[in-house]
Amino acid sequence: MGKFQICIKCLLIISIVVICLRSVTNCSAQNYNETWPLGHTPAIGLDTSCNLRFTNGNMFCDTVARKLKFIANMSSICDSIGQLLFYTNGCSIGRDINDTMQNGQSISSGVCPSMYCSNAGNVVEQGSIILPFPGQISKFLVLNSNCSLSLGGNPDLLEYDIVDMSLDSGRGSVIHLHDTLLNRPLAGPLSAVKHANGEDWWLFAHTMLNDTIVSFLITGNGIQGPYFQAIGSTYSGSPYGNCRFSPDGNWFAISEGSEDIDVFNFDRCTGMLTNRIWIDLPDTLWGTFSGI
Repeated sequence: MGKFQICIKCLLIISIVVICLRSVTNCSAQNYNETWPLGHTPAIGLDTSCNLRFTNGNMFCDTVARKLKFIANMSSICDSIGQLLFYTNGCSIGRDINDTMQNGQSISSGVCPSMYCSNAGNVVEQGSIILPFPGQISKFLVLNSNCSLSLGGNPDLLEYDIVDMSLDSGRGSVIHLHDTLLNRPLAGPLSAVKHANGEDWWLFAHTMLNDTIVSFLITGNGIQGPYFQAIGSTYSGSPYGNCRFSPDGNWFAISEGSEDIDVFNFDRCTGMLTNRIWIDLPDTLWGTFSGI
C-alpha cells in the first residue's frame, strides 16, 4: 500500500473517530458522561483503578480502589453537574463510592455472565448502556445484552433494569430487574441517541446472521418496539463490534469487528436509517473506529 493510500485511510479513521466518540449521544449538555470509570487487570490482583474525569475541556485521572471488574463492558452515568452516580460492568452496579448499589448485586441472567462476572464482567463489548428515564428525574434505565456460550460470546438476550436514585438516602436502589426487551441473537454492541424532541431516546443494536438493525423508542411511558429495519451488511456475529451515533445524532456508524464499516444517515424523528455508505478497511484490526 502506498503512502497516499495510508494517509487517506488515516484521515478516514480520524474522521470516524471525531463523529463517533460516544455510544450515548447528546448527553454532553447535561454532563451525564463526564466521568468514565476504567477497568483494571484482575490477573495480577490489583484493585486500584482510575476514573477519567472531563472538566472544562481538561481530562483528569482520579485513582480509586474498587473490586468491580470490567475489561470489555462498562457504562456509567453522572448527575447534571458531572458527578458520578453509578456504573455497571453488565453484571453488577457500583456506586460512586465504589461499593455495590442496593439490589444491584446481579443484574444479568444466564450462564455466560455468571461465569465471567467475578473476573471480567460481561464480555460483550459496548454491551451495556445507562440512560435517564424520560420525564422521571430520579430514575435510570440500565440496558444490558447478555453473552451466550452457545454463540461464542455474542449476546442472545437484551434486558433492562431500573434504578431509582431517590432511594437508600439518595444512594440509589435497583427497583426492577431482568425485564426482557429482546430474546434473539445479537451481533454485539448497543448505542443510543436522543429523539428529536429532546426528551425520548432511541436504542439501537444489530441482529445476528442477517442485515437487520433493531431499535427501541424509550419514552416516559415505557419502551416501545422492537422495530426492525433490513439495511446494510450481514453480520455473522462478533462480540468485538462497535456502533456509534454522531454528536448531532444525524449519522450512525457500525462495524462488527471485521474489515468494514457501514455509515448511515439517521432521522431522529422516525428512527429510520437511509443512504448507506460502505467503507472498506481491509487491513484494519477489528474495524472498531480506531479502538474506541
